[in-house]
Amino acid sequence: LESAGAADVFVAKLDACGNPIWAKRFGDAAAQGAIDVAAGKGGHAFVLGEFTGALDLGAHRLTAASPWGADLFLAKLGSNGATRWAVQISAEEDSILSGTALAADVDDGGALVLGRLEGAAKVAGVRIERRAIGAFVVRLDASGRVVWVSLPPSGADSEEIGIEVDDHGNALIASQDGRGTATFVTKLDDDGQLEWHKRFRGSSDQLEMAFDLAVDPDGAALLSGSGVFGEPELPGGPRPFVAKLDDDGDVLWVKRFDAQSPRQVTASEESVVLAGDALCAAEEPASCSAWAAGLSPSGGEEAWTQRIGADVRVVGLELDPWEKPVLAGGFQGTIALGGDELSSEQGALFVARLRAP
Repeated sequence: LESAGAADVFVAKLDACGNPIWAKRFGDAAAQGAIDVAAGKGGHAFVLGEFTGALDLGAHRLTAASPWGADLFLAKLGSNGATRWAVQISAEEDSILSGTALAADVDDGGALVLGRLEGAAKVAGVRIERRAIGAFVVRLDASGRVVWVSLPPSGADSEEIGIEVDDHGNALIASQDGRGTATFVTKLDDDGQLEWHKRFRGSSDQLEMAFDLAVDPDGAALLSGSGVFGEPELPGGPRPFVAKLDDDGDVLWVKRFDAQSPRQVTASEESVVLAGDALCAAEEPASCSAWAAGLSPSGGEEAWTQRIGADVRVVGLELDPWEKPVLAGGFQGTIALGGDELSSEQGALFVARLRAP
């Protein structure tokens, strides 16, 4: 693949053995970029991104309408990589628009887009308005039609980090206070109405951060982050953590770490899997190794841990149908994963499936 000028969007699909099936590039000489990707029903994929100029998506061509900033796009790709449909989100004059994350609803074949807005924007002919800057969620059906728009609790100091959909079509959103005083988890029902909004207080002298969000098949939320997570007087002070909340938002358990930051989390009925950085021996530098680990879903007890390598940054984590962790990220130097040695002096991306227990 070669870019058409500035940065472009690309999407690639791999088979169960990691072999490329197809790869697509979208963009022109202006700047375009992907924000998030999600696997949908029946082998479909969704891509959320931002663009200026024109975006050629095969049979669908989008032209940016905002001369003062980038537009957003959501595209649905078929199992062969062909674009099924694409929608555009354009800010009106003097408005601020950005995209944050994407979630696929595997039951109805649609998708949800999480972003931030101050002012007004249009998506697929539907106008969204938020007078003060904050979050918005747009739900689209399998054909790309807007089902509903929701404005969850949010504000100028909020930073949303992710959205997930449970098996009943409810949406869960993770966010943090931009001042570092708290983390939040919000639940919307399948009509976009607020079910609950939970605040987890931080300490007075350390930043409280949310890293990632996952939802298990029972509708429980898994939040990874760093801080005291609702315990301001926590012995030992703020630390990286993973917390599990039930479908009413009540805390079931919290697993805390001393020298590991769980940047990514995913879950199934059988396990909770984490991936992050700083798993090191005492004599090694604090940034020496990325890692993955499995926890018991019932109590958060550690089941296994696997080192990944130095100079590795994990930015994506999912469980495949065989309960094997699949990682995506970037690295520099040499890493060995699954018996394969990968090398890059300039830096490269990787996708790997681990042979975890």
